Amino acid sequence: MEQEKAAKLLSDNLKNIFAFSLSRLYDKSEAEDLTNDIVCEVLKSAHRLKTEEAFFGFMWRIAENTFTAS
Repeated sequence: MEQEKAAKLLSDNLKNIFAFSLSRLYDKSEAEDLTNDIVCEVLKSAHRLKTEEAFFGFMWRIAENTFTAS
């Protein structure tokens, strides 16, 4: 997947990613940090995706893995 397309999809879902982070950390500052980490990891790995249809599952798996690793 192209970086620009991944960035657009992330931008469209930024509120959802932040809500995910906030629901797990309960602290706005920490949730913002986790959201930034998730966005960075998705953008770093987006080139591996072959289809746009796989993006959302990919994004949520990275979100969960990033949360677990932090």
